[in-house]
Amino acid sequence: MGGRNQVISQNTSAHRAMAAGTARTRPRAKLRPGPRDGSRATERFSVGSSFMANTLSITRRALLLLGNLIQPILIIPAIKHGFNAQRGKEFRKSTGFATNRTPISTSRTVDLLEIAPLILRLAFSKGEQRERLVQHVIYVGMPQDNRSRPSLAARGAIFLALFAMPRVASAQAVDVVETPTDIFEPERGAGIPISGSLFLYNTSALQGIYDSNIYNVEQNRTNDTSALLQSEFHLTTNLARHEVGVRAGVTTRKYSDTSAENSTTYHVDGHAHLDLGDRIDVYARGGYLRGIEIRGTAGDQFLTDRPVRFDDKYIEGSIERTGGILEAGLAGSFTRRKYLNASINDTSIDLSFRDAEIKKATLKASYRLSPVMRLYSEFSVNDVTYDQNLGVSRDSKGYSALAGIHYEVSKLVDVIAAVGYIHQKFDAPGTKAATGLNYRVEATWTPTPKWKLTASGERFVDSSPLSDIPAIVRSDFRLKVQRALGDRMLVEAGAVYTGEDYRGLSGTDRRYTGYGNVQYRITRNISAVVEGGYRKQSGGASGRSYSGASVSAGIRVAL
Repeated sequence: MGGRNQVISQNTSAHRAMAAGTARTRPRAKLRPGPRDGSRATERFSVGSSFMANTLSITRRALLLLGNLIQPILIIPAIKHGFNAQRGKEFRKSTGFATNRTPISTSRTVDLLEIAPLILRLAFSKGEQRERLVQHVIYVGMPQDNRSRPSLAARGAIFLALFAMPRVASAQAVDVVETPTDIFEPERGAGIPISGSLFLYNTSALQGIYDSNIYNVEQNRTNDTSALLQSEFHLTTNLARHEVGVRAGVTTRKYSDTSAENSTTYHVDGHAHLDLGDRIDVYARGGYLRGIEIRGTAGDQFLTDRPVRFDDKYIEGSIERTGGILEAGLAGSFTRRKYLNASINDTSIDLSFRDAEIKKATLKASYRLSPVMRLYSEFSVNDVTYDQNLGVSRDSKGYSALAGIHYEVSKLVDVIAAVGYIHQKFDAPGTKAATGLNYRVEATWTPTPKWKLTASGERFVDSSPLSDIPAIVRSDFRLKVQRALGDRMLVEAGAVYTGEDYRGLSGTDRRYTGYGNVQYRITRNISAVVEGGYRKQSGGASGRSYSGASVSAGIRVAL
């Protein structure tokens, strides 16, 4: 499903990175059901009932064994109620150990040959294996005679086991620990029931924005304030396995003084998800988008009276099989892009030379090496065809290959790192093929329940809106940090780097963006957002350089 995202993402999401003040309207995932207070702490540290029973049994034995360890100094009368042989046999049956297992000698002589194997196994074990070894070590070190006490070697093994016990509990609790986006409860709507399993959702946002450089130019800057209204409706089914839905949204920006920069964009699409069983899922999506080229980006036609507008018609689909040792997926997309005429001083400019068709297909596969690590691979091909070529063809075909690892310990640590090769061949005889290193990085780290760090990076070839440049090689890096301050407030900061390498022209635009925002949930359906950002682009001798800042404040409503 990534074809369209790579092709038009800079058009649909660049404004958020450039202005650093627009509201996000993507519906948020619903929180897990349950009480809001005590259930979180209970769920975070909950473990299986069998583990709890074993832990209580181990703890009882451990207390008695500790009494044996300090018996030369303190006499504990309760030690005479220790375990007899019959209780030991019952415990071994309940934990699955062989009833003929010989306990470690309780002689005062240190028997290192007898205790060393257990110590080594305990040191290098983890998970369920360590849990069983903890039970084993404490049992076999338990004196069978009520009046005897463990040997020095047995005491050492028991000491290690007591330190290993908390690690077992924490390892099982990792998978259910909450992240900042779990703790923070954003505005959300229950939806409006239409008929049976059909629901209608809406997310809207209204913001006031101040921008110090609305045209993104280096000199003669123009500052202005604007009002931004975004609204999206989502009509979807609520079935157990399948989903079919329609989305429609509109974004309107109105400036106070510079009315020529006013813009309205909108989109509508249909999507479907079919669960075919046997871990096979099919996704499909198609729709229409009216967008604008952000001022100062590669698609901006300098000095136009109004922002450059374009229409995208797209269709994409994928089939995936996940959850096994071998996972695989095949995706494809087709986008038809058409530019509307622009004007300079009321003189019409034909931009039809930008019209193009973009096709892409991607094959992904991963192989599980262990419960936490998978080998990851990806191979994709693309074809870019322009409707018109003014003198020299700008058509191109290419491919990219990636190989790496997917490391997922839990929801706390999830990393995809892959490197490979990229190759794009152009029909123009004098244009050198774009080749070189390809990469993709996606990482999520939650060091504590209230902090979350997300990073990503990728490189890809994009179509060019300029008549003398066949393609643009884009490099994109993003970093985001989130901090939850309770269930009503979320603080977020981020940085974005985008490099645009113009093929056929010795020039590269490098754009840096930083932002920060605070989100506060007022009620179940309403939240307030305050955000600020700074951007800077360096275009070199042949490019466009500028900088600017923005601040915004607004509200979001979800129904």
